[in-house]
Amino acid sequence: MQLSTMNGIAIKQYEQAASDIGCDVAAILAVAKVESNCRGFLKQGCPKIRFERDRFEHDVSASQKMTADDLDQSNSPEIYHSCKTKTYGHLQKAMSIDKDYAFKCTSWGLFQVMGFNYSLAGFDNIDNFVSSMKESELNQLQAFVHLISNGDMQTNHYRHLQDALCKKYWLAFSIGYNDLKQQERTYYDMYLKAYYKVFSVQLALNDRGIWVGIDGDESPQTRSALKVYQERVGLRVDGMLGISTLQSLDIVV
Repeated sequence: MQLSTMNGIAIKQYEQAASDIGCDVAAILAVAKVESNCRGFLKQGCPKIRFERDRFEHDVSASQKMTADDLDQSNSPEIYHSCKTKTYGHLQKAMSIDKDYAFKCTSWGLFQVMGFNYSLAGFDNIDNFVSSMKESELNQLQAFVHLISNGDMQTNHYRHLQDALCKKYWLAFSIGYNDLKQQERTYYDMYLKAYYKVFSVQLALNDRGIWVGIDGDESPQTRSALKVYQERVGLRVDGMLGISTLQSLDIVV
């Protein structure tokens, strides 16, 4: 049986991505979980996006400035006919002013990679980047790998991110990946740590022949699988991700 995550990407593909970056599979899965709940597309088939409206409005020329009403009453042609969401409406309006810059002010897919980073993500231009993000979650995964591990093009900033992800420096990664000052940080790093722990346990249980879905959720299914493992190895059977259980599974958070 071939294991896959909740988004359908085979674990072996995440294993290759982790090998390319030099980190644990669970670390990559944790980032995807926090950024997109491990789903790179909306149910309508469009990539999940975040349009950074404030950045776009700040940088376009005065003659092109948009008000909130402009964005909320977008009459621009729909390029994503199935995605009648407010966010896509804002993006479409921004595209009518400056398409390339609108794409660059948008984060895309499983890992919410910013359009500004298209070159670091392995693309010659923003249009090719967006087209790739629209095609598949595997493309979105590969863009993330390029962004974090592309040594020829890396800035010191992204070398730092690679190091932080590999060493599980969750706070450092969260600040760098989201361009946050430490005093402005959210709880991103705590979510990363929590999801990393659950993904690590789920992967370890599967490796030991105890099947459980790999979704990052500390669900009843995960607890039941943990109980099977705990009983097998003589640990207290409580279905909890405690220190003794993590140590037994060789997991360091």
